[in-house]
Amino acid sequence: MCRAATKSMKRALQQALAASTVAILAGCGSGGGKPVVVNPAGGLSSMPVAPPATTANAYTGTDSLDTWTLHLDDTAKTYSYSEATGAAPSASGTFTASNGFLSLGTANGVSLGYILEVPSRLAILRAGGPGSPLVVAVPETTCYSIPYLLRFQYIGMDEVAGGIFGGGNTYGSIVADSSAKGDTWQYESLTGTSAVGPASFAGSCSGNALSLSINTLFSTVNSGSLFSAPSPVPAAQTSLAIGPTGFWVAYQSEANPGSAAFTSGTAGMAEPAGPLSTSSALAGNYLGFVYESGTLSASGDGSFAIAPVSSPLAFTPTPAAAGSNAAATSLTGGVYPNDDVTQVAAVDTILTLGSQSSTINGYYPSASVTRPDPNQNCYYNHPGGVGTDAAGFPICTFPATAVVSSPEGKYAIFLTARDYTAGNASPNAQNGGVSTAAMQIYLYQQ
Repeated sequence: MCRAATKSMKRALQQALAASTVAILAGCGSGGGKPVVVNPAGGLSSMPVAPPATTANAYTGTDSLDTWTLHLDDTAKTYSYSEATGAAPSASGTFTASNGFLSLGTANGVSLGYILEVPSRLAILRAGGPGSPLVVAVPETTCYSIPYLLRFQYIGMDEVAGGIFGGGNTYGSIVADSSAKGDTWQYESLTGTSAVGPASFAGSCSGNALSLSINTLFSTVNSGSLFSAPSPVPAAQTSLAIGPTGFWVAYQSEANPGSAAFTSGTAGMAEPAGPLSTSSALAGNYLGFVYESGTLSASGDGSFAIAPVSSPLAFTPTPAAAGSNAAATSLTGGVYPNDDVTQVAAVDTILTLGSQSSTINGYYPSASVTRPDPNQNCYYNHPGGVGTDAAGFPICTFPATAVVSSPEGKYAIFLTARDYTAGNASPNAQNGGVSTAAMQIYLYQQ
C-alpha cells in the first residue's frame, strides 16, 4: 500500500521537518527546579497500575504522516484499521497467529500485513506489504492521574509511504505530570535533539485522548534532508496517546499557510523506575519490525534509488564464543526470508546496546548496529565502520540510539539509526555527499 505518486514531493517537503516533533518535545531545557521522576512519597515513579489485558482492543497510533486507528479482537480473530485522512485504504478481515505475529493473509502472493500485539498494551501494524506504513499504536482508555513527575523518552519516526530520506537517530524526552483527576497536564522539556521550542507547556485530557496545542517557531530542521523547509513554521498541533504501561506515541501537524502541512511522529515509553539490567535485556528473545526510509535518487525528482522497506524480524542473544560461558553482550537476528514469518529469520545483523545513561534509566546513547555491507557503502559513507566478518565479507558498524524499558517484566527496545549500508556504492549529491537511510527497529521480548 503506497500513497499516490503525485504526493511524493509533498511528502518530501513534509519529511524536511521530521525532526520537528523532537523540536517541540525536546525544547530548550528543564524548568521549575522540581525533582525529576520522583513521586510524593519520595520513591522513583512509574505508570499507575495497569488494568488486566482484554481480548478486544482499540489502538491509536501514527506512522508519522497521519494518525491511525486499529481494532483487534483476539477471540474472533478479526481486525480493522484506517488512516484518519483516508490517504491509505482502510482494511478489515480475519487474521491468523503465525510464529508470534498476527498475519493478515496474502493476495496474489503479497502479504496484506502483519501485526505484533501485546494485548491492551502495544500494537505495531504493517498496513500492507513490504514498504507499507509501519504504525506504532497504543490503547488509551482513561485519563491517567500522574500527580508526580514522570519522564517519557522516545525516538523519532520516519515516514514509510512517502519514502523519502529522514533524519534517523533522533532522540528526545520530556517530563510530564497531571492533576489529581488527570484532566490537565504539564510538560517540561529536558533533553533531545537540539532545536528551538518551548521550555514548558500545558496539555489536557478529555475522555480518553491526551492532546495539547502549542504555538511556537522552529528554526532547526533536518539538515540531512534533500529539501529545505520554510522557516519559521507556526501553529504546531501535537496529539499524544499513552498506553497503560507507559508506551506512547505522539503525532504533530504544523500548519504552514500558503504551503503544504508538515507532519512528524515519535514513539517511546516511560522511563523505568530504576536502572535496567543490560545483561537481562540482552538475554531475551525478541520479535518486532524494522523500517528503513529508502534513499532518493540523485536527480532530485522524488524517485527512489533504494525503495523504503518495512519488515518483520526476530533477534536472539548473540551466541558466546566456543568454550565461553560469558553472558550475551548483543542481540543477533534479521528479517524473515521472502517476508514470510513461517520461515527462519536471518542472523546477519547484530544490535549492541552499549552503556546505559547514568542519569536517565533505559537510555542507551551509544548503541550500534552491525550488518552486511555487500556494496561497501561504508567505504564512502562511514569509513570508521568498515569491517569484515569471520568469512572475510564486508560488514559495517554504525552508531544508534536506543530506549529500553521492561513493563510487566518484558523488555522492549526501540532503536533508531542511520543505516550507512543503504544507497549507492558511490557518493552522490544527496545528504551532503553520502547516501544513507533512516532506520528504526521496534522489538518486544517474547
